[in-house]
Amino acid sequence: MSESLFENHFGIAPTTMRAAHGRVNLIGEHTDYCGGYVMPTLISQRLIVEIGARDDGLINGISSEFGAEQAEVASIKEGSWLLFVKGAMALMNERGAGLTGLNVATRSTIPAGAGVSSSAAFEIALLRALSEMTSISLSPQEMAIMGQRIEHEFIGTKCGIMDQMAIAMAEIGQALFLDCHTLKTEILAIPEDCCIAIIHSGSSRKLSASLYNERLAETIEAAKQMGLASLRDATMDDLAKLNDETLMRRSHHVISENQRVLTAKAALKAGDAAALGLAMTESHISLREDYEVSSDELDHLVSTAIAQGAYGARLTGAGFGGCIVALLHEDSADEMIEAITESCENSWLVDCL
Repeated sequence: MSESLFENHFGIAPTTMRAAHGRVNLIGEHTDYCGGYVMPTLISQRLIVEIGARDDGLINGISSEFGAEQAEVASIKEGSWLLFVKGAMALMNERGAGLTGLNVATRSTIPAGAGVSSSAAFEIALLRALSEMTSISLSPQEMAIMGQRIEHEFIGTKCGIMDQMAIAMAEIGQALFLDCHTLKTEILAIPEDCCIAIIHSGSSRKLSASLYNERLAETIEAAKQMGLASLRDATMDDLAKLNDETLMRRSHHVISENQRVLTAKAALKAGDAAALGLAMTESHISLREDYEVSSDELDHLVSTAIAQGAYGARLTGAGFGGCIVALLHEDSADEMIEAITESCENSWLVDCL
């Protein structure tokens, strides 16, 4: 990704170029917006943003994935990828940036719709570039919070903060334990004799913003009926306070998933790949049965990975398509990945960490 898309499109060099990697979540799915625990790590694929200021109230963009687009800052249509740029500019202007327009080019090797956070990578790369161009210093945590605000206030997805925190703070080859309520983090080593395979199901993620927000609303309602601020504070005993079966299953997933993340954290500290893998597989079962965000393709890939001898496997990301993540022994990883991908039409290896 050395060629400058910005220079080719605009005919001038960019003022600033910054990048951000995608992420995969090892365990802790649909817990972040409940203030719970997650454990992501970065993947090797990344997104590059190149920018240059303009003073005419326009955002002029070129994307390797979505093509060229231009719009007035004040009148960008819903669904346009330029809304991310508008959001980043607005939040930087809250800090005194004084931005009135922008030329922006973005190119990426992060697969979209795979549940590996291409949108959050765009947000963090944008904020890194704008921070450098305007000389307004931002900490990784500040960037993560601003990235989440872009999703909430400009895109309309009421996401948690895991993706932005992982991309802003994590390192490749390490797991990042994150408490999404306190934003405290801890870096954990992945066992040296293991590798993490991210395998795309061949089916793009279909969890729309409306379905995502539906799940979010269910967790909010469940916590309300329990008399709690969020499901982070819930226990299994609190399930008895619910009289709706769907809310019970959603809550059961979040409560048990938080415990599984703590189990996975302990397993990593002990170098216990088997315990980590078991927690991952149990997470998938919960996502399939209690949270109902899996798909036939994802279920097939997970079951095949387990049958081939993986320590564990689970869907990763919001669900309904996209990728699985599998914990494999390094010595047999190549053969296992080949067997897994051959078992499911259109599936392919995204990365192996």
